Amino acid sequence: MKKLVILVVALFALVACPETPMYHNLYVIKNKTEHNVKVVYYYYKTSSDTITVAANSFYEKNDNIFDFNYPDSAKIYFDDAKVLNFYVDSAQRNNILRYGNFEMVGQSDKANNTVYYYSITDKDYNEAVAVK
Repeated sequence: MKKLVILVVALFALVACPETPMYHNLYVIKNKTEHNVKVVYYYYKTSSDTITVAANSFYEKNDNIFDFNYPDSAKIYFDDAKVLNFYVDSAQRNNILRYGNFEMVGQSDKANNTVYYYSITDKDYNEAVAVK
């Protein structure tokens, strides 16, 4: 009888506990330029993931902005005519490989997402160099 009471109490405790919500990150790359943008991530000099963002549009992805862990470099192409190069250990302005350059804009209670924005602007376009 004592075992039955313990079993009933344990089952009640399991059923009565609220479900812990799952939290995810939502990463949004906003292209604020008039140019089509292609972001290419590299791992050991091999292209591993490509993201395309139309002019004045955005790209969003859940959980991790990179499809693989820790790329070592990235390139942002503007209309395949100009390019910005980023390296993981570089402190350059607006480095897409540094999470600190993604602005946390809040948390969505509905989806339990923390939302991060990375903006590509005309300043980035102006800093890009011609593709060789």
